Amino acid sequence: MAKWKQMKMIVGSIMVGALLMPTMSITAWANAETEVTVDNFESEILPNLAIKEDGTPLKVAITVAELDSEYVIAVQKYAQYLLETAGAEVTVSSADGDVENQCNQIYDFIEKGVDVVLIQAADSNAVAPAVKACNEAGVTAIAVGRAINGDCTVDYSALIDDVAMGKLAAEYVADNAGEGATVTTMQGTLGTASADDRTTGFAEGVEEYGLDDIRDNPCDWSSESSMAAMNDILTTNEDIDAVFLHSDCMLAGVISGLTQSEKLKTLDDPEHIMIVSIDGAASAMDYIRQEYVDMTVDNSPLALATIAVKAVLTKTVKGEELGGGVTKVNASVITKDNVDEAEFWGNFDLEDGYWSETANIWNTYAIE
Repeated sequence: MAKWKQMKMIVGSIMVGALLMPTMSITAWANAETEVTVDNFESEILPNLAIKEDGTPLKVAITVAELDSEYVIAVQKYAQYLLETAGAEVTVSSADGDVENQCNQIYDFIEKGVDVVLIQAADSNAVAPAVKACNEAGVTAIAVGRAINGDCTVDYSALIDDVAMGKLAAEYVADNAGEGATVTTMQGTLGTASADDRTTGFAEGVEEYGLDDIRDNPCDWSSESSMAAMNDILTTNEDIDAVFLHSDCMLAGVISGLTQSEKLKTLDDPEHIMIVSIDGAASAMDYIRQEYVDMTVDNSPLALATIAVKAVLTKTVKGEELGGGVTKVNASVITKDNVDEAEFWGNFDLEDGYWSETANIWNTYAIE
């Protein structure tokens, strides 16, 4: 990954550019699709990128499904941080798991004259009418983390390949527990693109790698539901080899269920039940360090927030169309061997403000 420690290399090119185009500001330079390689990306590149040609700040609204998970909190907070650093006026809201509430929030944003809405959908299909209202009002609609489907136009989507992440989890179980291993799944809310696609990807992996998926448990991203499901599974299936979770937000429930049944064992114990998950949240990283959890897939909300914000600050602010583009971030596996690497969002404290990988993500993913 780029470390963007190349100040000496680019100073000369900046100076040449200044001689050839003396009126070109660093902000204008950053607005171009030019690789950002300076150390002071936060302090010199971002400021004023959200100021429109008429001198007024871009008005951005962010709505998320709920604020019960580290992941969603990180999406909202980091997008807000970057946008406000760039000079945007930002309004944030949570739907508290209610898609009707989220739609009403979006209608309210439209009435208040926002320029763009970033949406982490409570329901990938049911939010479509509100997105269509954005289309009719000329408000840019950007999906973050969850695809939005239905009779509407999504101007841009910043996503991670959920099918691929589900399949990565199945591959890990097969490689480490062996062909024929029995596994149960704690699912997110079915009907959301994330849960449906992770189900599809894991099922494809189960078939391809010869696993035995004994039961899928709809848990609605709830730790309490995953604990109840874990207790039920352990009552009826003594010989379960692995548990797959759609999200780290359900880990505490699974850990609690295993503990109550005296089945929670560390990786080196022959009776260890493998736990694999998705997200890469700080809580999962801690369980990996304690050797109770085997693996989580890094599903970086900071990367998604950065890409969505880049679309806003390089296209929308200038009145340019995004054209329905979709960017999918690459996912990677986190185990005890690499759990302490700084690039993983679960090792980042949101209170620190600026994430060190921001410029690298900005460079890596072009907004077409």
